[in-house]
Amino acid sequence: NLHEWLGAGGGDGRGTALGEAGPPLEALLVEDSNLSKQVCRRQLEAAGFTVTLAMNGAEALELVQRKRSSYDLIVMDFHMPVMDGLAATREIRKILKNRERQPYLTGLTGALPDIFIDDISLLDEVVKKPVSKLDVDRWKGMCRQWCTRPGTSSPLMSASSSDTPQPGGMEDPMVISGSDSAASVA
Repeated sequence: NLHEWLGAGGGDGRGTALGEAGPPLEALLVEDSNLSKQVCRRQLEAAGFTVTLAMNGAEALELVQRKRSSYDLIVMDFHMPVMDGLAATREIRKILKNRERQPYLTGLTGALPDIFIDDISLLDEVVKKPVSKLDVDRWKGMCRQWCTRPGTSSPLMSASSSDTPQPGGMEDPMVISGSDSAASVA
């Protein structure tokens, strides 16, 4: 129910979850729908992310330009006013291309057919709304596996496989239908 989705009765959303090592992960959530934003924000905070909000791609771009270090995760809606998610993603990848630390960049869509576009390779993953706990847990695992902090040379968590791709835009991004299954974009 909606009460559970919004995370009522959950943790305070600050820092890392109980029993987890490492610094809190930083997420930039770019979403114009208040309900979707609230649902996703609560899920991220419950997983231990510190969340910064943006209403559209232009705001996200400004936040990324001002931030000295990269976010660990950027969750970007596709359809927004002012600047859509793909245009913002293109610009964010340009800004961050020379930085050693790349965010895990996830696109959000209300319908999977929306994602079959040329710029899909800029994203690490595409998720169909609504965002679930399984989605957030997967993002957290990817961020802990690949993101490094300034002044360190190793990921926050060591990789379980040398075959696991690093964030920065995949040749074959994952497409997640809700949180049930993963399939590669053809």
